[in-house]
Amino acid sequence: DGTIRVFDFSSINLNDRDLKFAVASCMTVDDKNLAIGQTIWPELLSHKPDMVFLIGDSVYTDIDRKTLQVDVLVTPEDLWKRHAEARFLLPIYRQKKLTPIIAVWDDHDYGQNNGDKSYRFKNESAQIFNDFFAQDRTKGFVRGPGVSSFFKAAKQNFVFLDDRSFRTENNNDDEKQTHWGAKQENWLLKILNISRRPTWIFNGDQIWADYHDFESYKINHPKSFEK
Repeated sequence: DGTIRVFDFSSINLNDRDLKFAVASCMTVDDKNLAIGQTIWPELLSHKPDMVFLIGDSVYTDIDRKTLQVDVLVTPEDLWKRHAEARFLLPIYRQKKLTPIIAVWDDHDYGQNNGDKSYRFKNESAQIFNDFFAQDRTKGFVRGPGVSSFFKAAKQNFVFLDDRSFRTENNNDDEKQTHWGAKQENWLLKILNISRRPTWIFNGDQIWADYHDFESYKINHPKSFEK
């Protein structure tokens, strides 16, 4: 619209033991739910978190904004468009004072409902996701397999796991079934073995399933979970 917008942004001290973070997921930008987001985000940001962790479905790329039709076939062009729409429509990205964001995906921002490693556009989707959440490797911040990442702050570890790029089909009986993939599992175990710090593990979908019977590591890949 030609308006020039000026935002405030500052770095944070990762050694500060009093850092405060907020965790969010499942951000729709369809016309039905958009009004809700206009109140939720200002409420969250009023608590002044130092960081915001978006842990999956930062946009529903496979749901049509107007009709709410689900499982829409998504192309890389669609992925880019929906991520861009989210930047224009969600207040989290348009506050006067910007808050640092660390992100990982789940199926809807991946581009396919219940998607796994067979998704034909997974490489293009990863590139687009990393373009919009441009978290480059820096001191204390490490990129892992897929769109996973790891960093240290406030004397603690924070690990964000990619639950889509390497996962096998849900609910199969194959002994090689996996939720995170061997490479990412080994990466996670290495982090846990070399550090005695408290470690937070974030994952796009649920991990345990004792309180429901859908969308979880335990339900979708029980043999891998048991291992």
